[in-house]
Amino acid sequence: MLYHTYTLSDTIEFAANTTKSLNLPKTGYITQLDCMLEVKVTASNTISAATDGLQKLIKSARITAAGKTYFDCSDGRDWWYWTYFRHRGAVTLDSLPSAGSTATVRTLFEIHLGYYPSIPFDPTVVIPATRLSNPQLEIKWGSASDLGTGYTITAADSKMKVTVHELVLEEGESEEDIWQGGLLVPRVQTIVESLNSTNTNLGFRSDVPVDLVLHTTMMLVVDSSDDRTDTDVTGFGVVFVPERETPVDFDSAWYDAKLENRKRTEVPSDIAGAYLLEWPLVSGNERGIDLTDKKVGDVQIGISNGTTGGKVRLLHIGYMTEA
Repeated sequence: MLYHTYTLSDTIEFAANTTKSLNLPKTGYITQLDCMLEVKVTASNTISAATDGLQKLIKSARITAAGKTYFDCSDGRDWWYWTYFRHRGAVTLDSLPSAGSTATVRTLFEIHLGYYPSIPFDPTVVIPATRLSNPQLEIKWGSASDLGTGYTITAADSKMKVTVHELVLEEGESEEDIWQGGLLVPRVQTIVESLNSTNTNLGFRSDVPVDLVLHTTMMLVVDSSDDRTDTDVTGFGVVFVPERETPVDFDSAWYDAKLENRKRTEVPSDIAGAYLLEWPLVSGNERGIDLTDKKVGDVQIGISNGTTGGKVRLLHIGYMTEA
């Protein structure tokens, strides 16, 4: 098995409110993509920076190949905070330039779908690009207004650069030699729930995806202004509906959950509206929770909320056996 790391010469060029794509290499089995956002920003003399402005510049990100979708994230914030929590907050995020100045600002978004994010060549879950037709990373861009007011972007100097980590079979090796239990491929999707009424006792329910093994869920709560908030949701839990069990129960205890989450993930500061739900802690298995034989509605995330108008964003990261 060979281990390759390289930065692609092609980039995903910024174009406001436009979807751009990048062909991914078909030379191996992709274990990690480091996607570095680089934006040249000019600030006027009167500015007001938006919360999560750089992250909001990414409206969606998808990895597709011939009708299959391996990664589907509908908001850069979901993607970035998933990266942030998995790396204990050790992710560079440049500040926007001060009034009257110009600067190139950067931050990193990672796509690592295996169990061990600290190992770039983690073989547990891969994108088998070597046997896919036309694998692509697709980015939908926002615009300068996502950064706040008073900012402009120089499109010609703004882009996303992609560094690939991949495993390549040597002569005589086969997939069966490396992945004896079968090749696992990612399945990632976003579900956005609107809080149109208040709920107690985990009364609002969001169905968890089935027909996969679920490893992680990145939860973001945003208010009616689409900013992260700790006040709109008062609690959440995981509910096994047929068994009438609630193995995770933070009803009326959102702040308790946040304190527990920060300690466990060892991030350097509290993040309003964010919680990383790690399903191995529910199942007792490092692989996550096996939902391949479950029906839609068997496993749900319950939510309690005292405020309406906001949303709960749920980025579900799992995997399944490649046929």
